[in-house]
Amino acid sequence: MLWYVQLDQLPERFNVQMHREVMHVLETRGIEYRCVYACEPVQSGAGDFLNWPGRAKTCALQNAAIADAFANRQVSDGDVFFFSDVWHPGVEAVRYMAGMMGITVRIYAVQYAGAFDPNDAVAKLGEWARLQEAAWYAMLDGVFVGSHWHRKTVLRGLVDMRQAQGMREKIKVTGLVWRGIEDDYHAKTFNPYSRAGGYVLWPHRVCAEKGLGAWNQLCEVLSQWDVEPVACSGRVGQGRPAGLHPACAFITAPKDGYYLLMKGAEMVVSTAHQETWGYTLREAEALGVPYLAPRRACYPEFVPAANLYGTDAELARRVVAHHRGERLVPVLKLENDYRGFIAMLGQMQCV
Repeated sequence: MLWYVQLDQLPERFNVQMHREVMHVLETRGIEYRCVYACEPVQSGAGDFLNWPGRAKTCALQNAAIADAFANRQVSDGDVFFFSDVWHPGVEAVRYMAGMMGITVRIYAVQYAGAFDPNDAVAKLGEWARLQEAAWYAMLDGVFVGSHWHRKTVLRGLVDMRQAQGMREKIKVTGLVWRGIEDDYHAKTFNPYSRAGGYVLWPHRVCAEKGLGAWNQLCEVLSQWDVEPVACSGRVGQGRPAGLHPACAFITAPKDGYYLLMKGAEMVVSTAHQETWGYTLREAEALGVPYLAPRRACYPEFVPAANLYGTDAELARRVVAHHRGERLVPVLKLENDYRGFIAMLGQMQCV
């Protein structure tokens, strides 16, 4: 039995697509599973991308459901637990209950960034966060990360803490686990999110780790041209976040509206310092929109060299050149590909 512990279903992030693709693979391959569903957290306020009390409540409810399964003897020797995020207290709860009850289980989890990525929010919590994450790694039978950059980052941090023994074999790189963007985009004859002129879209939450300073510098440059910089949030009704350049339009839209907005952009631009898979750029690929990304973090593993830039000045120059006719060709459209997740199932000995 595979116990799949679902991630919070936040439509403005990739969580919903992840859940759909995981379920698709499990069902089409005939794998016996039970899903430990997440409750729907209350949407967070302006400037936050997660409701942390809601996240804690989600984990607590999932832990209660897992504890009930152990208490009712529904968990058996050989069962596998798959957590959609390493940062879940259920990892410790499962290892504790299984050990005390003499049940042999295996536990796997996906890691997005975490305490060993200095640009991640969790890393800013302090040394205790690194100790906690290292403890969870020790409890897991396998950790799945999206890039070799992430694997190296985690291993480097564990080496510094002298906690790296056995971890090189545990941490596996799968690449992008889910796509399915084409299933979410539905063309409409009328686009309520269309803009009157050319615009460049910044597809990130408004925060320092996503390169807000670099984006604001680009906004200053674009304000001198006939190009509108646009930032978009999936939290409909959210107020304009503090810190955005005054020339930048701020739009809230549901997921299909976000895709329509992206589809109409001259270009999509990332300035992120912290990134998991570059999912927003995968969305641009699927919609046939040119994009640029910084030559750092995991981006060089996924982004063609022609779509990478080195400095903020180079970014501004290339965006302006694109607007003036030196067009950057869109990256070849990606199709649905479940090989990453199927490889994960293979590691968990489920296929």
